[in-house]
Amino acid sequence: MCLAAIYWARCRKVYYANTQQEAAEIQFDDTRLYREVAQPIALRESPMKQLLHREALEVFAESRAKPDKTQY
Repeated sequence: MCLAAIYWARCRKVYYANTQQEAAEIQFDDTRLYREVAQPIALRESPMKQLLHREALEVFAESRAKPDKTQY
């Protein structure tokens, strides 16, 4: 499962068998992912540009005010 999805789903426990190093040995290497996430956005290898920030804040405000939303 994607690491981000594990955190978004708020899994209380994660079971795994192999280490990061063992996965890298078979070219299933996520070292770049961990390195990139730790970098400030401006320093990441893939260019990232924020768009529609004001509009996105409006959507968040609507979500926050929604009385029947699912709490995560």
